[in-house]
Amino acid sequence: MRRWIFIANLAVLVVLLLFLGFAELLRDDREVILPVGETAIGTLQDDPAAAGEVPAGAGQPEETAPPAPPVEKRDVLAESGALLEFGDPYLRGRGDWFRERFAALRTELPGLEVPGEGLYETKVVRDPLTDGPWLEKLPAGSVVLRNIAEGQIVEARALYTVAGVKPLDLLVFIVCSDFKAQIPNDPMDRVDHIFPGFEKAESCLEDPPKLKSNQVLAHEVWKPALLRKGTDIWFIHELRRKGDCFYFMYRLAKSCQPTDSYTPVYLATGQYAVIPSESGSIVLVKSYYNGQSIPKISDFLVRNRTNYFYSGIAAFLAEKVPTWEPSERVKAWREGLGVED
Repeated sequence: MRRWIFIANLAVLVVLLLFLGFAELLRDDREVILPVGETAIGTLQDDPAAAGEVPAGAGQPEETAPPAPPVEKRDVLAESGALLEFGDPYLRGRGDWFRERFAALRTELPGLEVPGEGLYETKVVRDPLTDGPWLEKLPAGSVVLRNIAEGQIVEARALYTVAGVKPLDLLVFIVCSDFKAQIPNDPMDRVDHIFPGFEKAESCLEDPPKLKSNQVLAHEVWKPALLRKGTDIWFIHELRRKGDCFYFMYRLAKSCQPTDSYTPVYLATGQYAVIPSESGSIVLVKSYYNGQSIPKISDFLVRNRTNYFYSGIAAFLAEKVPTWEPSERVKAWREGLGVED
């Protein structure tokens, strides 16, 4: 009898061991991975830790990762290169040539002596200006374009001071305001400015260039007047800085002819370079323009009118910039540069 009791207990023990072994095989040791923003009981808003019910620091590692190194702030005004990318080899080469010339003028600016009344010089050039080895590789069509664009250029230079105004304030006014439409005796139809982040109005400029943060697109319309046809032109303006010299270069982006009363513009580029002075700012302007037809007999009229125009700009800047209140768009554009005088 005892032997059967022993055998029965042994059988029960074996069955129990088999059951425990089978249960161990069925146990799931896999880690449960929840979607980001969820916990085992719902969203983060329902998490006891998020509600402050878990002591601060509970479950956190003893050591934290070292802080990331600070990101070096990029100077957007230090950008270089072409203002506009053109497919025509002449337009590309011409742009490079003008950039080099403008750079040379900036190096001369600190050593220039500025007369009290300013200095204004204009001449009409009827022989092509650009040169360099790139000219030897121009195709026939580009050669024709160069002869047209550089066959009659009004080359102007202005040097003057603006008291009580910092260089950056002065250039932001020139780049972003419609001051040309306000200059007495030279009224324009309108001046529109397109900033990064703002859509342009309808125009013949079907594919506007993608603007960098330091660029502004300007649309200038000069009304036809007595003995002068009108112009409808788009410029790209780019503000830059090197050392204590702030400057902006502009280049023709598109010339429109809405009617026969408007003439095409073949070349329009220039630079305003400004450095600080004891009283305010010293401004050096250099511009090149080919638009209106100029008979040789009227060269002196062109010289006088152009000098008068730039001297008018100097007087206008001295009067208007110190009290200028920029628009909200201009303020936003300047703040986006992250640059101060």
